Amino acid sequence: MYQTVIDIISKETLRLINEQADGIFLPLLQTPGLFNNCDEQGNLSENSIKHWTNVIKDEAYKVKRSEVTFVVIGTMKSGKSTTINAIIGNELLPNRNQPMTILPTIITHCAGKIEPELVFSNPQPFNEIIDTLHQKLKVKEAAGELDQISFYNTMDGRELIRKIIDKSFKEVRQFYQGNTEIFTFLKYINDIWRLCNSVDIGLDAELYLNHYRKMEDLPRIEVEFFHLKEQNFQGRFTLIDTPGPNEAGQFFLKNIVTEQVEKASAIIVILDYTQMNAEAELEIYKSLQAITHITQNRMFALVNKFDQKDRNGMSVETLRSYIATQLFAEEGGKKRVFPVSSKYAYLANRALSELGANGKLSNCKTNPWIEDFGQLALGACWESEIDDIQEVEYRANKLWKSSYFDDPLAEIIKNGSENAAVMSLKSAIAKMLDYDKKIMDGILLRINALTSGIDTIENEITCLEKDISLVKKVGTDLRTIFDNSIETLHYKFYLLVDNSAALLEEEMQFEFNLYNYEDFSQEAEARQMLAKLIEAVSVKLRVIQQEAKKSVDEVLENIGAEFTRPLETVLETAGERLFEAFSVKVDFPSPSILISFDPQQIFYNSIKRESVMKMGVMLERKWYTLWSHEHKHKYQYKEQVYRIYTKDVLGILQKVFLDDSDGIWRSLDQYVRTEFNEAMNAYFMAGYGYLERIKGDLLQAKHDQELKGERMAELKQAMHTIFKQAETHRKDVELLGKGFLMRGREKVAI
Repeated sequence: MYQTVIDIISKETLRLINEQADGIFLPLLQTPGLFNNCDEQGNLSENSIKHWTNVIKDEAYKVKRSEVTFVVIGTMKSGKSTTINAIIGNELLPNRNQPMTILPTIITHCAGKIEPELVFSNPQPFNEIIDTLHQKLKVKEAAGELDQISFYNTMDGRELIRKIIDKSFKEVRQFYQGNTEIFTFLKYINDIWRLCNSVDIGLDAELYLNHYRKMEDLPRIEVEFFHLKEQNFQGRFTLIDTPGPNEAGQFFLKNIVTEQVEKASAIIVILDYTQMNAEAELEIYKSLQAITHITQNRMFALVNKFDQKDRNGMSVETLRSYIATQLFAEEGGKKRVFPVSSKYAYLANRALSELGANGKLSNCKTNPWIEDFGQLALGACWESEIDDIQEVEYRANKLWKSSYFDDPLAEIIKNGSENAAVMSLKSAIAKMLDYDKKIMDGILLRINALTSGIDTIENEITCLEKDISLVKKVGTDLRTIFDNSIETLHYKFYLLVDNSAALLEEEMQFEFNLYNYEDFSQEAEARQMLAKLIEAVSVKLRVIQQEAKKSVDEVLENIGAEFTRPLETVLETAGERLFEAFSVKVDFPSPSILISFDPQQIFYNSIKRESVMKMGVMLERKWYTLWSHEHKHKYQYKEQVYRIYTKDVLGILQKVFLDDSDGIWRSLDQYVRTEFNEAMNAYFMAGYGYLERIKGDLLQAKHDQELKGERMAELKQAMHTIFKQAETHRKDVELLGKGFLMRGREKVAI
């Protein structure tokens, strides 16, 4: 029954995709005069429609195959390849210091396929590059200038260049089998890119890479995923490894990532726990903000290298809150943040996979990963225990547990694979709705402008030009407001810190005697007392954190209001003139006001084991009373105690709290001066761009006014027809989505 429902909805989705591509996008491109040669770009442009056509065709490709695609993005060295290897359970993607993902690489789970296979359906552009490189390198060799090529002075570069010159490597094939061949393929196509970008070669590889916009043209690897081999599901589950925003620093690569993210059924963001504030990580946040309205709740974050957390690092909950604030606007975002160790997971997975397949591990001399596993799982003396199968299996399972990979596998991978068909349908429906809305908004504005006379249009264009100038002026005038607002924020923040420190002291004074110490004969008793203190302080810290966030949010809201009010006035005035209600709004990300230290660690070190002198009393009979009764006898003795200096604990706590407060302020100040400031600039750029696009539409409408009466009527009729088609199509897509929701099965919900 379930599969029957999926089949019906898939057919209807494909029908609506074809209807949008052929019945809306194509007529837009074919309508004479709709996109004239005007330099100004309006809300709709020929390039936008062509791009949307490619995206929606990719969606049809995925729906036909019931394929869900998880795009994996992250910075270079964040652990993308290791994470994918951990999910697959095989060292499929190689790790090295140089970029290895110039082209997005598709990896699809294929049950029963133990040896991976790679298909590259369109190798011709790369083979043309190789031919051109051969000619250039032969000239360099004849002139004795090979050593002037910087890439030639690396081991990989020298090998590749020599093979291209002697034609031992003269083409890229369509098919590769096994890990070794796949590694060679990936290494060569990435090194070809590096060689082309060498100053001494100067070959524009981007002209060739433009041939790889469609999913079917990208390299595709099929292999069984270790953790999915026991799963029964309909559809295909696919990961797409993408170039990171800091790989090679190429603008074209960033465009590839953006395109694949927009097309994805869902997104897995790989972040580096040790580089949480790095510029490259911020680039990822920014690139994702533009498409969160499409991805909705289909974005997940894996924070890799969590095994490197020390006692001063963010705890799991603190980390989840921080990342959720950056990536997710809606409630519940923390549930989609997973701190992990991809290295632990990969090595544990690889060991368990080999034990399951062969009953033992391979020879460590020919498999270097075994030494990495042994040192990590078994310790310094790993060689003496690596042949103990039971011990290795036990340690591999412990290492897997320490990787924290169980939760993301259950939430992302297994659920994703079981619902592959459903998620591909969700993605297609979301994109169709988004494109229909943009088309309807753009055409409606164009029609409204077309119904006006030429004088009215010219007057509106003049007014818009004044509005645009005013927006620019407003942006420069608000610098003083911005600086004053930071001073206000600084004052309120430290006032809150002072009050919070007093609250902490009051809490501890209430719970404990701060001017003495307390001794316990058993360490367990001391820890029990500390547990009570930890709970009391933790409750108070949570209250402080909530109050801090509330206070800072209020200040930032006031700053935002001061910034946005003038622009909103301009936009509202323009909207009234155009008889259209519209506004531009930016949802500012909230700063992360988090107390990052762990009180348990502080308090753990506050228990002191000491030897103290105590007075004891014993009863004994004396001779001079003829042993007739017992006498009290005092004596001194040493005793081991577990002592808590409660006053010192308060001092340590307050110092750490104040030190962390300084760090929080530095982060907050940096946030306001960078991210918040950028959000404000983005707000003004959005307003500026919105007005410019309206101006572009009006300029196109002005050109329309020059058409003869019959041609103008034809254009107007064509736009009305397309608008109605988009409106009807959107209603049909919405009904499909609602019907999907009402099918009565939770896993079919959209």
